[in-house]
Amino acid sequence: MKLLYLSYTGLAEPLGVSQVLGYLTRLAKKHQITLVTVEKPADLADHALIAERRQACDAAGIRWIPLRYHHRPRLLATAWDLLVLTAIAFREAIGGKTDIIHARAYIPCFVAVLIGALTRTPFVFDTRAFWPEELIAANRLKRGSLLHRAIVGMERLCMRRAAGIVLVTHAAADHLRAHDPELTADKDIVSIPTCADLNRFFPQAAPRPSGPLRIGSVGTVLSGWFRIDLLFASFREIRRIAPDASFSILSRDDPDRIRALAAEHDFDAADMEITALAPGAVAPRMRTFDALAMFFRSGTSKLASCPTRMAEALGSGVPVICNGGIGDVRTIVQDHRVGVLVDTEDDMATAAAELVSFLADPNLPERCRRTAEDLFSTNAGARDYDALYARIVARRSGAASPVELRLQ
Repeated sequence: MKLLYLSYTGLAEPLGVSQVLGYLTRLAKKHQITLVTVEKPADLADHALIAERRQACDAAGIRWIPLRYHHRPRLLATAWDLLVLTAIAFREAIGGKTDIIHARAYIPCFVAVLIGALTRTPFVFDTRAFWPEELIAANRLKRGSLLHRAIVGMERLCMRRAAGIVLVTHAAADHLRAHDPELTADKDIVSIPTCADLNRFFPQAAPRPSGPLRIGSVGTVLSGWFRIDLLFASFREIRRIAPDASFSILSRDDPDRIRALAAEHDFDAADMEITALAPGAVAPRMRTFDALAMFFRSGTSKLASCPTRMAEALGSGVPVICNGGIGDVRTIVQDHRVGVLVDTEDDMATAAAELVSFLADPNLPERCRRTAEDLFSTNAGARDYDALYARIVARRSGAASPVELRLQ
């Protein structure tokens, strides 16, 4: 099968490695894949990094076409990126050169709608989130504005025209079916959680040595939908119980801005490490944490969110301290006993004490790892994508679904 994969997330970004390349290297064992990504200029300037990604794609048999991301002026830059992405996608799909277009997130799907109509190529809308609601929650879009109505209109068009819709949580799939049954009637909707490469994210071979607690946060904390107030509240309360605890934020965000926000929330920035790591260095560092702190704004926007950092932490045998209201997080944490939930700053002191007690369980790392294997395996995610492609092609040809080969 010939697959054209469109991603607005760059392959040079950590998320591109875990959530794009991680799946595609497995799918490439069965499919002929052309990957088109939009890369940030600073990443393209890192020639060693780009060469490393190129080598990984070549080794897997993936044809990679990186495009340059434009940031300013905002709307014109995005329009230009859309135009370039559309031109490349049309070139790749015209003349029956593509069996399926896989559009990862909204902007690539806007392209897939047009290319699918022009070339009669079916496409998968891999939503990743409810983007309009996410933009509103981050105060980057006003509900009812012209731009909001335009994005919602395109969202509905994408869902109506898509041959398949992928959501990362069961909560999001249930919400979509309940709130728009006509739009989703007879639609192939699947839930494929954000997965982690569990060959890279695994627990330490030996039990963690006794000593000061090590609390970490991984990924962006300045997105607008991250609850940095709860993050620093958790740091403050853990520090009260364990004065020698260490705190690390592994992020590509502006460290000076993070330090300024720490001061605003009564946490001394001198008491924490802020550093950006290469993607390959994140997994070894994750294994050194005793717990991962992650907090997000809840609401409709986050029903369709499955934090990658949670999958990677659990795969590393590391529990989480987090809030609910984000996709299936509350259910996972409660049902599998892999973390501590806290929804308000007022409850943080109790949650911090619970976490310190919780970490004394010697079976906790094994339980976290088992949960990750059950729910967040990249191999399982790749098999689910492959099964969806097979159903789409079978419906298109009017044949029964082919026997699925096992993806290792």
